[in-house]
Amino acid sequence: MREICGHKNGKIFMCGSDGCLYELHYQAEDGWIHRKCRIINHTHNKLISALPYFFGNNHPLIDISIDSVRNLVYTLSSNGTITLYYLNGDNVSKNAEYSSYKQDLSDYRGNYRKDRPIDIVGISVIPEIESKGVHLVAVSSCGIRFYFSTQHSPHQRGSPQGLRVINIILDRTNFDGAQDKIQQVYYNHGILLSVMLDSGVDTKHTNLMAISPNTPKIIGHNLYNTELATNSFNTVYELNEVISHINIERSDKITMIEIPFNQLATVLDPNDYWSMKNELVFQHRGLPRHFLILNEHGLYVYIKNNPFLQLQEILKHGNGTETVAMNDFHSLFGISETSAMCVAIAAAIPSRIPMGYERIFQSTEPSPIIRDYAKSWNLTIEEYMRGAIGNIGISKYFSRIIRQIWDKKIVVERPVYNYEGGSPKLHSEFHCSFQVTTLYEMEFKLVSLNKFMKVLQKDLEPKGRRHLLIDQFKLLEQCLEFVRLLIIICPYMSYIVYRLDKHAKIIKELMFHEFFSQKGRDVAKDLVTVLISSDIPNSYGFETLPDILHKQCPNLFNEDDTTYNRSLKLIQQSKLLKGSDKIGLLHQSLQLLLKIPDCINSRNTLTEIVVKYAEGSYYEGIILLSLECAKHKDPNKLALTWIEQGRQKIENGNINEMKSKKAFEERQECYMNIIVYFLQNNSEELRGNPEILARNLYVACKSSDEIFHITLYDWYLANGLQNKLLEIESKYMEKYLKKWRRADFKNIARDLLWKYYVKNNDYHQATDILYSLATEGIQPIDQRIEYFSKAVAMAKSGILNETVEKEYLNFLYAHIEEARVQKMVFSAMEDIAIDPAERQILQEQLFSLVDLYNNFILKYGLCECALAAYFLHGYGEPKKIEQLWDNIIEDVLIPEREGELSFMPNQLKDKIIYLGKSYNSDTVFPAVYLIKKLEFLDFDFLPKRERDYLRQKMGISWVVETMLQVNIPHHDLLLMYQKILKSSVSDNQLRLIDSICFLLEHWLNWLKEYRTPVERTSQIDTVLDNIVTILSSIDDTIKRKNKVDRIREEWSSFLRK
Repeated sequence: MREICGHKNGKIFMCGSDGCLYELHYQAEDGWIHRKCRIINHTHNKLISALPYFFGNNHPLIDISIDSVRNLVYTLSSNGTITLYYLNGDNVSKNAEYSSYKQDLSDYRGNYRKDRPIDIVGISVIPEIESKGVHLVAVSSCGIRFYFSTQHSPHQRGSPQGLRVINIILDRTNFDGAQDKIQQVYYNHGILLSVMLDSGVDTKHTNLMAISPNTPKIIGHNLYNTELATNSFNTVYELNEVISHINIERSDKITMIEIPFNQLATVLDPNDYWSMKNELVFQHRGLPRHFLILNEHGLYVYIKNNPFLQLQEILKHGNGTETVAMNDFHSLFGISETSAMCVAIAAAIPSRIPMGYERIFQSTEPSPIIRDYAKSWNLTIEEYMRGAIGNIGISKYFSRIIRQIWDKKIVVERPVYNYEGGSPKLHSEFHCSFQVTTLYEMEFKLVSLNKFMKVLQKDLEPKGRRHLLIDQFKLLEQCLEFVRLLIIICPYMSYIVYRLDKHAKIIKELMFHEFFSQKGRDVAKDLVTVLISSDIPNSYGFETLPDILHKQCPNLFNEDDTTYNRSLKLIQQSKLLKGSDKIGLLHQSLQLLLKIPDCINSRNTLTEIVVKYAEGSYYEGIILLSLECAKHKDPNKLALTWIEQGRQKIENGNINEMKSKKAFEERQECYMNIIVYFLQNNSEELRGNPEILARNLYVACKSSDEIFHITLYDWYLANGLQNKLLEIESKYMEKYLKKWRRADFKNIARDLLWKYYVKNNDYHQATDILYSLATEGIQPIDQRIEYFSKAVAMAKSGILNETVEKEYLNFLYAHIEEARVQKMVFSAMEDIAIDPAERQILQEQLFSLVDLYNNFILKYGLCECALAAYFLHGYGEPKKIEQLWDNIIEDVLIPEREGELSFMPNQLKDKIIYLGKSYNSDTVFPAVYLIKKLEFLDFDFLPKRERDYLRQKMGISWVVETMLQVNIPHHDLLLMYQKILKSSVSDNQLRLIDSICFLLEHWLNWLKEYRTPVERTSQIDTVLDNIVTILSSIDDTIKRKNKVDRIREEWSSFLRK
């Protein structure tokens, strides 16, 4: 085995002298088939490996290079063939081979002689941090560099797509026939070390050539030579490199390696490969690159100093004067880079400004370099560094300090295995993206720069140029505070992120530069709030953390923030207590919070605090803090202006109205905490102890905040708690119900208003409100009647209190009757085939009696409704009344369905009784006309069978019984029959006599039953005499005459007793 190399995953590969790639495979224990340590050939299969004599390779492997990021293995054989292997898990497979150097070099440079040999002496992986598109470099013995790629595009990922040359760099020193020949090479991050085999006189030493990028020449370029990926070689790309030589003692084998630059990982993002080629980006860290060269004679150290260290040496040896070296350095690197390096050096010793810095500072020319960096960052720091035009050096040095975190996310998600409960479970945790050591180093440099700028400001103040540093100084202080904040919370980031609420999603995507926005400031304060208010153990302690934050970050956490954090500490401590001790701490926190309502509003954390108070059952704190925050959100009571304007929809973009409405909405957000966490709280404590509810409700209702009362009453009405609302004693109640209520609560509020007046014994106002409710708006007629009835009741109460005139009471009675007529009309129209909308009008509007009669009763022939209208009016033409009764009787007696004939007599009887009792007036109930009508009803409009049936069914007693049930007295009914008897013809008199006889018998029985004294007995004798006379004249049967005599005898006997 000639070479050995390891992968970061633990695999070990070796180069065999037989030209094969071997892997040293090892495991903890021996297996059934394989031992715990064995060698695997990845070049040939097992059969070919067993016959090395026939299939052996005469070209041994001389070099190997492993790309642990892309999982690629490259081998170089002695004949220059490069073989590519791909590592896919445990599987290692050969992917491609390359050996056509001469053809590609001929395509690149036409005058190259193909008979000239090209010996490849070494290969090196180009890491992804340096290049995404170029993956391997191969160096020939004459200094030619071949750059390879395994993908067709720099942005491709996954398995390799072959091995192709994308660029060739010629070394002019050796290409045209120089004597030196490269024996061995080492390449790492842009620097190439070559061991030269010198054929000259000196045979004891060999030449070590170092090729590194010429930093001043590549500044501003966005492509380096290893980034060029092309399929053609028509363009010759020039190298901007510096070549240096040192002599070391000759040796057959030399090992070269660079001391790992561990700090580089904290400086550069894996995607920030461009900055790797420009060492000016991270040179302020003051770390040179060290290369170790080991041979049989000893160890050599090659140091690559960066320009920062070079300038430091120049200034150190210049003894405070402008030397030629310094001027050359200034000319080489330009004003912006020299200025930035001077700032870095001066910041280390703030009290001393390097010579030449004053001349640099006087320049006011903006450098294009800042703009170039801004474009490459997708964010311009220049926006925050407007003072940088006066001092480019400060701007550039500052940006290079913070660039490693400037556009990076604050937190990063990492997979973590949880081994609790046996089997491991994979879950993710969020941690701070930056190492604490990196943040401490950054803080140190920012503090040093801050001190330097303070010294510089004092120096510039007499010269009137101090204003040039104001913006830079402000940004520097803000950045320093945010870095210090990250140092504090970084160890607890995973706990904090999972306890965040409203900013949980934001923090996961938040970048450092977004801290400077208002959103970022809010997130920062939220992070600290979670840290203080949670039970996370921390090294600062709840007692000191608010003070530390105020001291370390005074602009980010002012006095109000400190007070706020102290109150959170008290709330957190109260969780460990119970009873009065717990309430005592919560009360202390409330007193602190009441001093800083603006701070709470700016943080938008009122609800979070209220939730904590609700958990501690501190309802008074919920009420008082919410009211105070609402007051400070709208100190000028603009919300009340919008309410008094009727809460109208804003039109035409009226600015004042929009401000008023916004103020109302902001206030409501505060008030809703009282409603949600107090009034709507269904905790067992509140349900089981109504005294607590009543006591805290009293605290809320005694508030002088009118807008809160409006919001509170709106909530009561919206949740159907009208009766509960009336229990509240408040001076704002009447004004709310009359004016301030929502438009959709108008009817409910007015219905409550009359109850409010009744509660306060103001019956006159209550009567007026009830009358308005009954006559206005759209509502069912039943509801109107109810309001009229209640208005009458209130009016009667008012009469007793001498507050309402008696005429007004009569006025209300009349309206009740009109409403009842309208209800009758509405019900009567139900069975009429008309447009439902026309009938619905009666449910939506209140009509006068005249309008009802003309528009509905008369139009649709509603006879019973007409009787009601005439009764209410108090007058009606007798002929019209009689016609109405005729229609009513005929409507009942006309059978509409088969089988109804048997029910007609009872239906007609019930109808007459109902109407007679309802309208007990001679105007609308002509009893004499109805008796005559019913006694002599011939049913001519019915078929003969139905006529005979009804005549039999409606016997002699039917009419008398009906009229008596109408409550017509017996003696009045007897007079009516006597009147009819006198005017009737002889054909009808017999039926009338029978009815009179039945009436007299019924009357006598009723008198005997109730023992009622009888007056006007002569009337009975007169009627009986008339009956006898009539019977004699018509020669009636002896039976009817005997009946009359018997009735007379019974009456005489009853009267004698």
